[in-house]
Amino acid sequence: MKFVFFIFCNFAFVMKSRQKKKRYSKLILGFVCTIVALLAIVISTIIFGRFTSKEHAMLYIDNDDNIDSVYTKLEATAGPCKIGTFKFLCSLRGYSKKILPGRYDVGEGKGTYTVVQNLRHGLQTPLKLTIPQTHTVDMLAEKIAKKLRCSEDELKAAFHNKALQEKCGVNDTTIAALFIPDTYEIYWTITPEQFVERMKKEYDTFWNSKRLSKAKDIGLTPIEVSTLASIIDRETNDKEDMPIIAGLYMNRLKKGMKLESCPTAIFAVGDFTMRRVLKQHTMHESPYNTYLHAGLPPGPIYLPRPICIDAVLNYNHNDFLFMCARADRSGKHHFSKTYEEHAKYGKIYAEYLNQRNIKK
Repeated sequence: MKFVFFIFCNFAFVMKSRQKKKRYSKLILGFVCTIVALLAIVISTIIFGRFTSKEHAMLYIDNDDNIDSVYTKLEATAGPCKIGTFKFLCSLRGYSKKILPGRYDVGEGKGTYTVVQNLRHGLQTPLKLTIPQTHTVDMLAEKIAKKLRCSEDELKAAFHNKALQEKCGVNDTTIAALFIPDTYEIYWTITPEQFVERMKKEYDTFWNSKRLSKAKDIGLTPIEVSTLASIIDRETNDKEDMPIIAGLYMNRLKKGMKLESCPTAIFAVGDFTMRRVLKQHTMHESPYNTYLHAGLPPGPIYLPRPICIDAVLNYNHNDFLFMCARADRSGKHHFSKTYEEHAKYGKIYAEYLNQRNIKK
């Protein structure tokens, strides 16, 4: 019995020791797992957490930038940021060996790892470029060059590049038609030549089969439609008047009458600050002056808005041949079928300009 009792006690002791070891092993394993989990969280937070607290932080990298200048620009752009982690990841990923130029948004809650990956692969953030309304492509170059990496002179050179113009089916007088005022997503690094080609694609997209069919129906080419639309755009901002004016000019074209449009005389003179067209202006020699030359000008006198282009394509069928701005600052016009009626409105408007001391 004593022997049996001894065996039983030893067995119980061994089992108890094993249970303690097993419990200790579980505790140690749990502790190790907790440490690993905490380290994983910390590392994940450091690497994948927000690089900067700024909502928008745009980094511009040029062709001549090196890794040190990138660090400097980044700290200046992002402000307080995880620059240490960024440098570590750049070193780890070999970013300094191939720095790609571009415009990169390093804010918007992006993680440090994502920022590094975007820079490594050249995943730029496109900018929203608005094509403004202006009279000439040279003036357009002046307005948009500061938003792109290329210079004003480089843009002008591309706009007047004969080979590029031929490729796009335009020339110096018609290239303005390609630039339809709207907002487009463009990469900052786009070259001037690529920009012109991109605008040609947007132009082709705009001139879908429906618009092309309408242009054919009214007997005008897309360029001619844009040219007439550019005149209408300078005549009025009133949406209701646009198709009426388009119909009036179509009547004149069909009858072989000169358009006698004031905006074309202003374009011919080249003084876009003019507020009053005088007799001397209507006599200024230029192929754009429709007081002297019948038909449409050689090309657009302005970058016409889509609403004006569509006003031409869907012009109002009327019998008007004359129009005169109303003397009420409404932007609307009086329309007439006869010159006699038009002359009455013209006299009223001239008196209105005189009262406001508008001499030119």
